[in-house]
Amino acid sequence: MVLSVRHLIRKLLLVRQKFTHEGYRAHTEITQQVLTPLDKNGQGVGYETYTFGTQMAEVEVNVEIGEVKVDRIVVAHDVGIAINPQSVEGQLEGGVMMGLGMALKEKYITNKSENFENYHIPQLSDVPEIKAIHLEVKHEHGPFGAAGAGKCSLIPTTSAIKMQYLTQSGIDFSIYQ
Repeated sequence: MVLSVRHLIRKLLLVRQKFTHEGYRAHTEITQQVLTPLDKNGQGVGYETYTFGTQMAEVEVNVEIGEVKVDRIVVAHDVGIAINPQSVEGQLEGGVMMGLGMALKEKYITNKSENFENYHIPQLSDVPEIKAIHLEVKHEHGPFGAAGAGKCSLIPTTSAIKMQYLTQSGIDFSIYQ
């Protein structure tokens, strides 16, 4: 069965099901939490509008020289009501670039990396095609139905790239699941 990207994302986020296919693995579990006062130890539910999302990456891997090039990333997140859609899109794209940097560029070694002279971050030439989809599902407790769109797209980017790398390089990635 062939699914369109939009259909797949809708299935992942709105129907809340697992989907596994040829190296793509995503799972979203949605629970509504209600803000509670913090207890004497400072514990409690401090945030009511969690953001959920998923991503897919198209990656070229040259196994012989170890080169990885990200061609396209589709990022879809439930951001509640997008009060400023252009800003939401920019936040999702920015998070993708942070995740791309974390996956492919940045290398920090504790107690050895002393400065940012050799610390590489993505450049304009590293920016892949990014398709940002914001699924608008009103969040009951968010301002005007909105939820966060800040750095939520950073987290799945590294996994999407890693899974493509492992799949294309022939590494048995079942040990990582």
